[in-house]
Amino acid sequence: MPPGADPLKEGGGSTAGDPRQALREPTTTVCRTTVTIINSTRSAGRATAASNGTQPNAPSECGRAVESSDNGLIDAARVLQSLAAKRPTFHSEADFQFAFAWEAKLGSPDLEVRLETHPEPAVRLDLELLDSRSGIGVAIEMKYMTRFWSGRHGSETFSLKNHGASDLRGYDIVKDIVRVERFVAARPSWSGLVIVLTNEASYWRPRTHGRATNADAFRISEGTLLAGQRGWGPRTGGTAKGHEAPLQLAGEYALEWTDYSRLDSSRAGTFRSLTIEIGGTSAVGT
Repeated sequence: MPPGADPLKEGGGSTAGDPRQALREPTTTVCRTTVTIINSTRSAGRATAASNGTQPNAPSECGRAVESSDNGLIDAARVLQSLAAKRPTFHSEADFQFAFAWEAKLGSPDLEVRLETHPEPAVRLDLELLDSRSGIGVAIEMKYMTRFWSGRHGSETFSLKNHGASDLRGYDIVKDIVRVERFVAARPSWSGLVIVLTNEASYWRPRTHGRATNADAFRISEGTLLAGQRGWGPRTGGTAKGHEAPLQLAGEYALEWTDYSRLDSSRAGTFRSLTIEIGGTSAVGT
């Protein structure tokens, strides 16, 4: 590993287009929700620290009410809801990152936005949202995993890559959680988010066969509880090259997915999101 490299994150920066263009397409269904602000409750689709051992609710459907806390810096559920009405899909992960940052800024104009940051040696973050007056900040990591989909929406054409439902992406998401946990633990006024968006249903659908696999520790399906040390099974072999090290989570996270948008009725036409909240709350709506 070269000097100064982030031991918890690989890959470089990227650029994205301007997400201000509102996309309109009569055949596209945005999974709209009614947002109710309630203290100390969970946003639909986000994973919060689970201390009481209760199981998360069933997967959300279009039109289901969203409950969210009202203290903090941003309400990720409301930002995603507002964004889905304008941008039901994205060309790339960088496009998604920039669009989310833009939408958060529209809802809270005083926010300072920083993309692809290096806040300290050997640490990189996809996005930071800051309130310079209060010193409150949110560190955000984002993942956009796609199944092939090609089509037109509004004035744009899309040809999404087929990333495949890789167990390595689950490892990367857990690693993002660990990175954000470490970052916000040293900053009492900060909280963190890991946001995942995908149209690959195998990420959110629980396994039905009931057999143990080498990648069980990195499943992110609906109802999964992520906690403690996460490592590969004994027969993983070389498929985890570059992802071998076990990961230690400080918190417990009950995973809940929520619908984001529906482009069409194809197997790749539905997007769902997962938001994992880390170390504090994040709530100011758009």
